[in-house]
Amino acid sequence: MRNPVPTLCLRMAAAVAILLLAAVSARAEPPPPGRLVVEPAARSDGTVTMAWSGRVAGSMADQIRAVFEAERHRARRIVLKLNSGGGSVSEGERVIGLLREIRATHDLETVVEQGQICGSMCVFIYLQGARRVAALSSLWLFHEISYHDPKTNRILRLDRAAWERLVEKYYPAAGVSSAWIERMKPLTVASDYWQTGADLVRDQSGIVHATLSNRRERLIAERPPASPEAGREPPQQPPAPRAPVAPKAQEPEPAAPPPRYATTFETKACHTHLPDKQVYVNTPCG
Repeated sequence: MRNPVPTLCLRMAAAVAILLLAAVSARAEPPPPGRLVVEPAARSDGTVTMAWSGRVAGSMADQIRAVFEAERHRARRIVLKLNSGGGSVSEGERVIGLLREIRATHDLETVVEQGQICGSMCVFIYLQGARRVAALSSLWLFHEISYHDPKTNRILRLDRAAWERLVEKYYPAAGVSSAWIERMKPLTVASDYWQTGADLVRDQSGIVHATLSNRRERLIAERPPASPEAGREPPQQPPAPRAPVAPKAQEPEPAAPPPRYATTFETKACHTHLPDKQVYVNTPCG
């Protein structure tokens, strides 16, 4: 009789290997392209707010252009919120070209909110805002251009020269401090350099114009009316107020009691019989 243990071990090892391969494959897939959301206008002041979340890739420029063309005639101010770790250099430069077109005719503001990230190519896009707002608790990533394996998404090569050309092309034109640029460059050699919004403001980088506090109001939505549950009486509604009724005019008291005045007494405990009328009438007791 064959020993079943080795066969069982081989099957378990094969299953573990398949799971590990699936996990590696899942990690190797690049993150999906980001998406653009148009936020509802809080007031009719001519502001259109767009929020991009995710990788700079795909049709980012086309999506922003479609919204801008649809709203350009009623809008005076465009706000672009960013939450991205970066992405394609070529798509990023297409977005930059579009934002410069928008800035020529409209007020353009770029924003990175509390807890959001703007890294790599996102920073170059953010710098296109004529007014740039960021939260003190936002995260910023600076690093060299990298080339990835399309199958494993692993970094194959770093291109520092291309990254420095982008820095020289876009940073000084946006008013970024040359002293800060020189301090930042050595920190990005084959490495990721992380900063917070507070760091950038404290170091006078010139990247952020205005700051958002680390505190943000939590808005509580109004509760919808509760629907009655099955088998339970619906809640009683308060009675509607009654319309005012004019008081009745009081009848004057007669000067002398009319005949059979006893019929007007309120009590019905005592009564007497009127033979001529063949009826009983109320009379005072006692």
